[in-house]
Amino acid sequence: MQNNFRLIPGLLFSACILFAAACYWPGLAGPLLFDDIPHLLPLVDGDLGKGNWDEFLLNKSGPLKRPVAMASFIANAFLHGNDIWWWKFTNLVIHLLTGVAIFYFTLLLVAADRQAVNREAWWISMIVAGIWLAHPLHVSTVLYTVQRMTQLSGLFTLLAMIAYTAGRTRQIQGRHGTPHLIAAFCLFLPLGMFSKENALLLFVYCLLLELLLLGFYSRSTDFLAGKRLACLLLIPVGAGMALLLLFFDEMVLSKYVIREFSLAERLLTEARVMVRYLGMILLPRREALGLLHDDIAVSAGLLQPQTTLLSLLVIILLLGLAWWIRQTQKLASFGILFFFSAHLLESTVFPLELAFEHRNYLASFGVMLAAVALLWRIPVPEYTKRLAGLGIILALLPLTYLRSDDWSSGGKLIDAIYEVHPESRRIRAARADRLSKAGRFEQARALLSVRHGVGEFFQRLNIDCRQEKAVNDILWEGRPAFSTRILDMYAINEIRKFSLAGLARECRFSRDRFLALLEEILAYPMVDKFEGHKLFVFKAHYLWQEGRNEEAYDSLEEAARLVPDDPVPLYLAAEWSARTGDIPRAEEYITRAMNRSDFNRELHAKLAAGVRQLIVDQSGKQ
Repeated sequence: MQNNFRLIPGLLFSACILFAAACYWPGLAGPLLFDDIPHLLPLVDGDLGKGNWDEFLLNKSGPLKRPVAMASFIANAFLHGNDIWWWKFTNLVIHLLTGVAIFYFTLLLVAADRQAVNREAWWISMIVAGIWLAHPLHVSTVLYTVQRMTQLSGLFTLLAMIAYTAGRTRQIQGRHGTPHLIAAFCLFLPLGMFSKENALLLFVYCLLLELLLLGFYSRSTDFLAGKRLACLLLIPVGAGMALLLLFFDEMVLSKYVIREFSLAERLLTEARVMVRYLGMILLPRREALGLLHDDIAVSAGLLQPQTTLLSLLVIILLLGLAWWIRQTQKLASFGILFFFSAHLLESTVFPLELAFEHRNYLASFGVMLAAVALLWRIPVPEYTKRLAGLGIILALLPLTYLRSDDWSSGGKLIDAIYEVHPESRRIRAARADRLSKAGRFEQARALLSVRHGVGEFFQRLNIDCRQEKAVNDILWEGRPAFSTRILDMYAINEIRKFSLAGLARECRFSRDRFLALLEEILAYPMVDKFEGHKLFVFKAHYLWQEGRNEEAYDSLEEAARLVPDDPVPLYLAAEWSARTGDIPRAEEYITRAMNRSDFNRELHAKLAAGVRQLIVDQSGKQ
């Protein structure tokens, strides 16, 4: 009879898991999209049977290369090949497991606050985890395949916090908790941070737990307790802050060259973004969601727009409220501060893009915990609170299903996002590409006519190539001045497509004009040097075909300088030197290429063998 109070909330939470899985099911049929393509398509199309899986283990997205997340993608490639349904199904399983972790972590938090695991703790945990599982905001994380990095980082961070809280609870009770703390920091933390770097915020989360719920108190004789535990948490936090301050120019300011906003503008804009996130969590509406949020206007000042100042006041009030209620409403205080802490890396000084929904995958838990904790403080009958919580879960599920259904096909998703974000550059570009492939060329051009960015200009050229197999010289002469001075991935991809069409003789255009334009825009900062350096290779091809050989070599050298690990530009220079009979120059290039990082052994060996054979053939002719 003692455990009967667990039965109903336990069964209801099991139902939440099943309903959440059912809501996500339609979206599993969707394809790879947007950032999935550069990160995962080489792995999907790769032949792992040749033993070259290690070439895909390190990802260029973050400083720690995210090998744990990439290992999970490699496993999908081994087991399921290019059947993307199973890749997305893996994401769904991770989401459901994360929901279970949230349930258990909430249970530990309520127990720490109430000093008991009782009926109230089980109901609060069920409702918090149920809302999190059913929330439509997470659709764009779960069904966006590459965001498994975010999912795994969140799951392992939660497991670390569970281990930490369980260990500290044991210490407070006078038992040994060190093994749990070791598991938190030596097992789950590395797994999390090598999935995505956000897991490093674990130290901040644990400090919040101590300050608001655990108080660094211990009756245990464990070595890792009291002041020693405080040092364990404070040293990495302090070291991280000191490192950031000491190398602020190199780590932060110098990176803003690839953005069209300054540090001050980003901080002001992020205030509005954070309030927007809160709105998405507390009142999810179709028109507020949509994956891409690159249509957010940058804040030029406190009153430009006026919502900037208002947003800052909302954030200050929330932080003040969290501090004010820290003694009487500990769970709510922890939830509010957890939300803001979870955004310390991605929504503060670092020059990332302004807004993404996946940044709330773990952060949203704090808002939901705070809201449910405050709900439970309302002086109404217990069953009223339970019904209210269940009603919220039931209200969220249909919207999650509808969003998931949007993800069931690329075309349906693009149309859905365009409906709520018609000014998004990325979605306009994606929609224009779909329209032009369908032969609706004028409608496609109309989507690109309101801006004069590099990406828009080259996409219009690509549409002309698709329609007319040629580009009219008038377009080169009458082009407007570009409104941007940064080569983002949109621009890089469109230039690359145009370059390939010209080299394949699929589109006729003035090569001199194209080279002159490349000379101008390749001076712009590049968002992604690894992708951008390929444009210098394309430029070299055009120069070589025009007989401007030394300029072609210079362009290959620039490509090699931008990405020192890539030997392909040097092998290409060696090949061209060998074909022209300049054997010493070819030998010099191939030696330099062989000394570069062996990022693709098979390609390395193939290129080296090909150039060596050319050298032998040319030497024989001489």
